[in-house]
Amino acid sequence: MAFASYVIFKYIVPSMSKSLKKNYISAVLNQVLSAVIQTVALFYISRALAAPEIGEYSYAVSVCSYFILLSNLGFVAYGQREIAFLRDDKDAYSKVFAELFCLKLIISAVVMSAYAAFIFLFAKDKLLYTIIIIQIVNSMLDISWLYTGLEKFGTVMIRTLVIRIIYFIATILFVKGPEDFYIYAAIESMNLLGVSLSLFMGLRKLVRKPSGKLDIWRHFIPVLSLFVPSVAVQIYTILDKSMLGIFSGGVYTENGYYELSQNFVKGSLLLVTTLANVSAPRIAYELARNNMQTVKKQMYDSYRFAWFSVIPIIIVIYFIAPRVVPLFYGPGYDKVIVLVRVLLPLLMAMGLSTISGSQFLVPARKVRYYNISLAVGAAVNFILNFMLIPHLQSVGASIGSVAAEFSVLLTQLVFISHLGILKIRRILGYGMKYILAGLMTSAFLIYMDDFIPFSVLGIFEDIIIGLAVYLAILFILRDRLMIDSVRKLFSRSRSLHKEEGNGKA
Repeated sequence: MAFASYVIFKYIVPSMSKSLKKNYISAVLNQVLSAVIQTVALFYISRALAAPEIGEYSYAVSVCSYFILLSNLGFVAYGQREIAFLRDDKDAYSKVFAELFCLKLIISAVVMSAYAAFIFLFAKDKLLYTIIIIQIVNSMLDISWLYTGLEKFGTVMIRTLVIRIIYFIATILFVKGPEDFYIYAAIESMNLLGVSLSLFMGLRKLVRKPSGKLDIWRHFIPVLSLFVPSVAVQIYTILDKSMLGIFSGGVYTENGYYELSQNFVKGSLLLVTTLANVSAPRIAYELARNNMQTVKKQMYDSYRFAWFSVIPIIIVIYFIAPRVVPLFYGPGYDKVIVLVRVLLPLLMAMGLSTISGSQFLVPARKVRYYNISLAVGAAVNFILNFMLIPHLQSVGASIGSVAAEFSVLLTQLVFISHLGILKIRRILGYGMKYILAGLMTSAFLIYMDDFIPFSVLGIFEDIIIGLAVYLAILFILRDRLMIDSVRKLFSRSRSLHKEEGNGKA
């Protein structure tokens, strides 16, 4: 997958600068390798533990996440943006970093005190919730926004990968069965904290000691203004887990199914979400210099890439889910197949809305529009969860999540069109050819399904056949991305042959 993302980005999106390509490849490698390790660990955990234990941990984390939300406020988005604006002035961004870090320490200390009171007064499993406090400490010490703002993605990739490998080894060594549930919770939490701590190594090379008096409170209102989008995002990503746990009456099996299906689906969207996260600092940098044509081109290329990549991902997951779940998760997880298929439209909505929101509206300082779109999504999610979860349980939560993401996307597209920067018709028009290719690929896979074995080999056959047919159809339809890609691949191949011939001569 990492190699595929490299080829796609190098040949299909040639208009990007070399540094942005390098950042994207580094970020994709980081995200993909981390996701692979996390997924393999989940395959192991689903067999060592069971759905109720996985669900109980998921529910506890969803409760803790509300406190993490208060600790984070809008630090990540604001910090990334401000560092990107000032990255050419090391003294200026070093001072901003010091001020934001001190402010976050103060706010996080207050939040941790509130969480400790919650454990003492309300938590049923006090040991579990005490272990998870590590995740609030992680939030307090997270400085990834500095690296993102400076576009130091390679550094983050290497350190994250090392920590993930240690996490995986620890999981295999120490989690053997349900009796190791608390060890599992501790390893999961330390995994997150380890990444944050590793980013302090070499920090002196990136920032200088700030000169003059720090004015930490000047950032409080701007950070607070970005708290609303953070709340909205968390509401419709963790509220469904919280409500599932509340309506379950203390039995967290449905939470377990939902957690596994969410990880299965969302992990496959890394190509697009990583592109948006990598592009956001560059968009902020270009906007600060009023290079609107560059911004427009970057945005349209991102939308086209999202359509191109997400459609085949949806198709492949739909067809491999009945094989992947029983083979890798083990018996007793059949409902995960249903949930995965219900959640698949989420990928398209998230792929496009990540570009509209995180890649454009926030860097462009159109936070009010971003807030409104996420508030709409949160409202849709809450209403549908309240109506559907008591009757459909995890299926109802899945439907609510999909509807919420599409409501966010539609609202953001309306605002972007209103700003007169991009055209909705052009954005949606990119998708027509890819949807057609996707429908034709699906029909072919339905026909081939009886001939593909129910095995690991069958999973790879589904993936290879699906992607091959999809790309072939796009080539027949003369899709611009495919044609440009093939031309550049042939051109590159001819250049290599000439270089080899000249070398022999």
